[in-house]
Amino acid sequence: DRPLPAVSDPDRILALRGDPKYGKKLLTPTGKLATCFACHQLADQGRSLGPDLSGIGQRLNRSQILESLLHPSKTIAPEYQVWNIETKDGEYHSGFITKRSKQFLELKLATGQSARVPTAQINSKKPQTISLMPEGMLNLITEQEAADLLAFLASLKSN
Repeated sequence: DRPLPAVSDPDRILALRGDPKYGKKLLTPTGKLATCFACHQLADQGRSLGPDLSGIGQRLNRSQILESLLHPSKTIAPEYQVWNIETKDGEYHSGFITKRSKQFLELKLATGQSARVPTAQINSKKPQTISLMPEGMLNLITEQEAADLLAFLASLKSN
């Protein structure tokens, strides 16, 4: 088995029968996809920056999960839209907007910390169209492993 090509055929992956047991092994802190834990939580492991994977099979079907893995910037949930904020004194902040009020915007930064920016100090705010999740994560694994990963993720039904 070879690693996935840079542009893979989602229908071929979806046609394969995946084994969730093998998919789970890929997505462990020592598995081939351990880097996912830098931003995602699964059970009690990983970081709470991107979406929690614990109930992903309840929210998305196999095809949607595969699309989000192959093309993470195609559909970005509003709560994970990155905003670039420039203040009137030239400071820049980039992160997810977690709270909005008349007085301030609160951002969750990539570091996991929060930043509160007074609304009166905001010079500009622009949404990014690129997801923080990098393209090509599945290039680290084979098509069969991708099918196994999908089987595992689709089996995760509760948070």
